[in-house]
Amino acid sequence: MISPEKAKDILKNTPKKPGVYKFIDKKGEVIYVGKAKDLKNRIATYFQDSKDKSPKTIVMLKRADDLEYIIVDSELEAIMLETNLIKEIRPKYNVLMKDGKNFSYIKVTIQDEYPMIYITRKMVNDGSLYFGPKTSNYDIRKSLRIANSLLPYSRCKINILNLKGGKLKKYSKNNIKYPCEIYQLDKGHDPCISTMDSTEYKQVMESIIDFLKGKHNELLKNLKEKMLIHSQNKEFELAAKARDNIQSIENIIEKQKISTPTNEEMDVIDIINSQGKYFANLFQIREGKLISQENFILSDKQNSESEDIFEDFITQYYPEAGSIPKIILIPEKLESQEALEEFLSSLRGTKVKFEIPKIGRKDHLIKLATKNATSYAKQMKIKWLSEEKNNPLKQIKDLKEVLDLPKIPTRIECYDISHLGGSETVGSMVVFENGESKKSDYRIFNLKTLKEGEIDDFKSMHEVLLRRLKYVANLPKEYKVKKKKDKYSLFKEKEELMHLIIESNEKEAKITEIKIDAKDEYLTQKFLLTTLKKIKSDKILVNPEDNKKLFEDSGFQAINHDEFTHSYYKKQQVDSSFSKQPDLIVIDGGKGQLSSALKAKESLGIDIPFISLAKREEEFFTDDGKNINLPEGTPALNLVQKLRDEAHRFAITKNRKDRLKKMIPKNPAK
Repeated sequence: MISPEKAKDILKNTPKKPGVYKFIDKKGEVIYVGKAKDLKNRIATYFQDSKDKSPKTIVMLKRADDLEYIIVDSELEAIMLETNLIKEIRPKYNVLMKDGKNFSYIKVTIQDEYPMIYITRKMVNDGSLYFGPKTSNYDIRKSLRIANSLLPYSRCKINILNLKGGKLKKYSKNNIKYPCEIYQLDKGHDPCISTMDSTEYKQVMESIIDFLKGKHNELLKNLKEKMLIHSQNKEFELAAKARDNIQSIENIIEKQKISTPTNEEMDVIDIINSQGKYFANLFQIREGKLISQENFILSDKQNSESEDIFEDFITQYYPEAGSIPKIILIPEKLESQEALEEFLSSLRGTKVKFEIPKIGRKDHLIKLATKNATSYAKQMKIKWLSEEKNNPLKQIKDLKEVLDLPKIPTRIECYDISHLGGSETVGSMVVFENGESKKSDYRIFNLKTLKEGEIDDFKSMHEVLLRRLKYVANLPKEYKVKKKKDKYSLFKEKEELMHLIIESNEKEAKITEIKIDAKDEYLTQKFLLTTLKKIKSDKILVNPEDNKKLFEDSGFQAINHDEFTHSYYKKQQVDSSFSKQPDLIVIDGGKGQLSSALKAKESLGIDIPFISLAKREEEFFTDDGKNINLPEGTPALNLVQKLRDEAHRFAITKNRKDRLKKMIPKNPAK
């Protein structure tokens, strides 16, 4: 922020002359460019205590560290310099039109002997005639299709003069040029293969230019004369074609009429504020007909004053425009209106004037522009909402807000159970990171605690979550595991609570003595898992006796052995997906499935948010007992639905594969 002392020094040395000023931040970057008829008076307003400052100005002043200015001879020069600087620097706190790469022009190379028509992204000073900028390529191509059907022109990309001069051998044979396919079908009339000379062709192009400018009367007159001549000569097909073209033009004219038709040439502009942006609507009216309607978005999250928006739009749009009219209708007078008129007049070459209508037909046009700008803002809001609800980063941020999570759920895991009549029961785990699926981290659980044919989704969900969450379970800080020779003990302060005697070598370890608290399943399992991590041997053997369930829940598997009944293989337990802790766990199902999952969570003391999604009502159930209903289509609901559907699909796919394996004989007859 510029200090009061520095502000005084700046104002002391600032002259009362026209110019451009630049606010600069600590990094030396220009963050705002402005113009002024009187630099001293204008800059002084920034350093005065005032409640009238816009939010944009307040924020910009906080970030500004210095101010520079450039003196010019007139307000017109100030506008021109400001326009060029904004275009070049694109300062953060200036109102900016969307990047020019989104605009297109119709380019007519009138300087050439045989003019061509192109669609281009840039308007350059090359002698060509430009129509635009246009925001819709579809509208441009439609206009050119209509023009070409009425007045066929050359669309060949090969240089016409080369063809005329016979310089391209593949297009000539015995001085006879091959007619192109378009010509054969009578859908075009390229001068490179016709007897039309450059003068005749330019007459065609002048008619097309008049058409693009909205000057249809002369074209209609010529077509009607042609239709009459063809009819008199009994050239009925050509007469019918001329008639169809006349009807096409008359239909266009009918659609282009606005209110009471006049011969005035003018643009109509209005701009509205919505969703932290400004939306501009511009009508181009030529000879009383609407020949173009364009919509523009001006980004301005800092809420500038409306008159600044108009001035910024005018100084950014018209230097890039293919044509500037004599009259521009706007809803209110601008502070620099006279200088802006002079600026536009210099671009056009003749007088340009702003009008602010209050009643009558022109006021109606302003109101129509307002309605169109408002409609465009609503259309863009719908588009942006659609994009937002399917944007992964937006979805996880929205889910954080909806569920009041402590942090954005970067990693989300979702679980589902699938079976067919109690057979081939599996649990699925799917993973989304940053709102997108990470299939490499998907996992399948083959259920172990269910008997053949047993159906118990709650029990299955409890088993799956126990087996998964054990990898991220840790002992509370007040507990310590200590080793003394082959004895691993759990201490709370100085009190030993339980212990395991483990004899080990490089290949395997044997748990020979077990003293645990079977009642405290949560603490006991954490002690067991922590101890297993400390053992260097890959294979660990045990005969759990009365603690069979505890050891199986911790990853031990039943084996055939003379002395031991269960084993644990550490290499098999290391899993890149299981080693990561999720920020949120989603359960496919209602309160019952969530309750079973929460029992696993509580038994391991895991501090991870849980939710479930009921299939019928699409209702969230949270681990703190809340029910949340979200409107269809919201980003958070879309994300959880994707997770739920993916977990269900993954489980079903595995279930089907397992059933198919059982149906196919292992050794089919040859």
